[in-house]
Amino acid sequence: MRAGEDRGTPYQRALALSQAGESAAALALLQPAVQAPDAGFEALALAAALCEQLDRLDEALRLYERLAETRPGQASLCNAMGRVRAQLGQPAQALALFDAALAREPQNPETLFNRGNALRLLLRREAAIEAYRAVLPLHAEYARLALVEIARQQQALLDFTAARISYLQLYHASGGTLDAIGLRLANEHHIWPPDPAGIAALARELGEDYVSRHPAGLPPCPARRADARLRIGLVSADLWSHPVGHFIQALLGASAARAADWFVYSSRAAPADALTERLRTHMQVWHEVAGWPDARLAQQIREDGIDVLVDLSGYSAGHRLAAFAARPAPLQLSWLGYHGTTGLPFIDAVIADPQCVPEGESHFFTEPLLRLPQTRLCYTAPAEAPPISAAPVLRTGLVTFGCMQRAFKLGPQVLAAWARIAAALPEARWVLALGDPESGPEEHARLRRRCAEAGFTPAHLEIRGLRPTDEYLAGHADVDLLLDTFPYPGGTTTAAALWMGVPTLTLSVPGMLGRQGEQILKAAGLADWVTYSIDEYVAQAIARGRGAAQATWTAQRGTMRERLRGTPMFDTERFGRDWMAAVRGLWQQRHGDAEAEARLPSRERGPRFVFYVPACEHPFGGVKVIYEMVAALNRLGWRAFTHTPAGSKAGEFWSVSKHELAHWQAASGDIVIAPEVMDATWLRAVKAMGVPLWLLVQNWSYVGSSFVRDPLSKGPLFDGALVVSDSSEAIVRRCFPELPCLRTPPAIAAIPEAAAAARPAIAYMPRKLPELARWLRAVWPLAFPDLADVAWIEIDGLPHAQVLAQLQQARYFVSLQASEALGLPALEAMSADCLVIGFTGIGGREYARADNGIWLDEGDGPALLEALGAALRAERRQPGVHDAMRRAGRQTAARYSQAAQDQALLAAFTQIEVRQREREAARVGA
Repeated sequence: MRAGEDRGTPYQRALALSQAGESAAALALLQPAVQAPDAGFEALALAAALCEQLDRLDEALRLYERLAETRPGQASLCNAMGRVRAQLGQPAQALALFDAALAREPQNPETLFNRGNALRLLLRREAAIEAYRAVLPLHAEYARLALVEIARQQQALLDFTAARISYLQLYHASGGTLDAIGLRLANEHHIWPPDPAGIAALARELGEDYVSRHPAGLPPCPARRADARLRIGLVSADLWSHPVGHFIQALLGASAARAADWFVYSSRAAPADALTERLRTHMQVWHEVAGWPDARLAQQIREDGIDVLVDLSGYSAGHRLAAFAARPAPLQLSWLGYHGTTGLPFIDAVIADPQCVPEGESHFFTEPLLRLPQTRLCYTAPAEAPPISAAPVLRTGLVTFGCMQRAFKLGPQVLAAWARIAAALPEARWVLALGDPESGPEEHARLRRRCAEAGFTPAHLEIRGLRPTDEYLAGHADVDLLLDTFPYPGGTTTAAALWMGVPTLTLSVPGMLGRQGEQILKAAGLADWVTYSIDEYVAQAIARGRGAAQATWTAQRGTMRERLRGTPMFDTERFGRDWMAAVRGLWQQRHGDAEAEARLPSRERGPRFVFYVPACEHPFGGVKVIYEMVAALNRLGWRAFTHTPAGSKAGEFWSVSKHELAHWQAASGDIVIAPEVMDATWLRAVKAMGVPLWLLVQNWSYVGSSFVRDPLSKGPLFDGALVVSDSSEAIVRRCFPELPCLRTPPAIAAIPEAAAAARPAIAYMPRKLPELARWLRAVWPLAFPDLADVAWIEIDGLPHAQVLAQLQQARYFVSLQASEALGLPALEAMSADCLVIGFTGIGGREYARADNGIWLDEGDGPALLEALGAALRAERRQPGVHDAMRRAGRQTAARYSQAAQDQALLAAFTQIEVRQREREAARVGA
């Protein structure tokens, strides 16, 4: 029997149903009564309230108006009718009704608050603030709501300092809730100039205070096996046509994601849209939790046995961080929906990448960082995107700049920069397409006034409002290039514009949010569209505007999508592999089962990994990589050793910790790792010993004799391959698509920065191109007599410590890489703050970009000579002109950190161990 059934009058039963949460049933029970001409006041009032609650607003308004006919001028009815008219998009009529109600009850806090809402909808922001202020002394709960709205209107007016004060008042009025913490922190990201270190300090202070008042509510999670199939939970209010929804598609649609079971906890109350339905198809379980208390949500997560719980909201609207505070999952991560530190100790890591959080900015986070190797964002192109249109400059002869951001991002610092661009290009056209839900002629006029105050008064300025997605995408046909905002750049807008053939010029500033444009553009292969100062931003915009009609980027606009598809920003399969490997590796590192916990340096159980080191008389970077891998594996708790032929000098050149087996005899539990240079006969002999054999492929050009199938068996000679780079992975997957292929990148030493004045020289390693090196040295004083005094430092045959010391004495590095797996010399030079000029050696294409070095066609000696001379002359004329490129190079090298290698080794060698256990179990079972 439902609540209220068969008790009393229809009104009484309906009231009981309403109180039990069965609003639709209550309204159905009342319908016959309210349709009667003599319906009672109480029944009509309850029916009107139920209609409003069920979003049947037209019916609610008619019922409230019937009530008002019986009691004209009643303040509560005027307030109710105004409330409904505001929801129906009739704020002017709503305002008149609120004023009528206040004429009778001038101190009613609800009506005063609703009046502020009507003024807000009318975009009368200053008046709305005053209306909300009238609420503050009257009612505690409405005062908290009013403070939120006051701060939001102040933000819309770009008065972020005033909003800071309002949010501080809210924080104290609310008792320091997570919502209040989030609003304070989010506001700080808008203030110019940015202060990410200050934001991190504030986040830490607020987070520690919150946790001290809210202890974890659940007992510790039960142990799970490290190699078990992961259960990953996603908590979000934004799994719809929202930036989070668009970016999460890339992960969930990737093949690698099928290795886990996915659970969603959606806290969005609004109905699902088409994107929501597409996301549902990737889920094993989907919970709608919008109305759930935090304790119930946390308990459900625990009952679902979630291993990795991912917060996709941060402090954005609809977040459920309070449920995370209960520690419902053993590993809790923050990703995607927020752009900074939460300051909360129950978030175990923030998923980032080397661009948005370079090594030097880790201290902007209170949480550990889990850096994906390429990008933390990957974009799934919209299916409804129209074809790319030709650039308008080709039709009009005049460049058109655009910006498709919300108005609050257009701060005075942005408009001032645009004013300089417009002054230099007075004939340029400008299109500002505002993405604000609350926008109209009044806001556009306000923006024009702000533009004029900043001196930004172009002759051709068009301001547009919010448009449907198809019209928004089609609108890119009207612009040649977009200008990003700062310190709050675009995200989805930048990615969508790229897909429409339109590049964005961005200004990168410190902090995850400030570097978002840089991260997206570099992941899309457009690093030359990133600037690092306002002057550089303005200069590039002017130069690109003047040359737009003849520019390569204009001519290639129609083929942009083909170029983007293979980049990390749009390669969803690669992104899925990177994301899953990183999360799986962290899970295995931190929350393994008892067997995984036994993986300590003193461990005597489990496999023994034996790395074969080929004999060598001179130092080779590949041998160093082997020694470093073995040292890292031992540090991570595995038993790993090298075995080197007697008489080899391989170990003499590297000062890393060594774990050498002077004599090796194959034993049960051994797994051999052999470099790709080993002879096939030797490899077959090892395989004949009955031990698993994995190939370590560092250089694609050495792959040949090793990749031989054993003619005596139906299976491949190898159990799998370890690869260090894109180029080595590509050749393995091409030759043996069925072979397991695991990524184990090398680590680049972090070299302390030295004073620039102490490094005037040119360093080079003749290695693989000694003839070209000799030619360069010979013709240099003839080609550039004014630079003949520059010292050259030859680095060849030295112990590694001396190599690093020599690099620190140089300001330039000539990259003579050829047929490289990755190109360690150039990376180490980048880490030493050298400007790298030369060749990628094929393998270096993985990291070589226009912003981090001067890269030339492989083997082009004359071009290398000219580029080197031009770089030195430019820096003599303008000291520091290439420092931005050096900084970018150092950031590139930082991606190959010891921490990144450790993470990759954890993931790869755990998989090898799991495969070996499965193989042994299958053999026993047979």
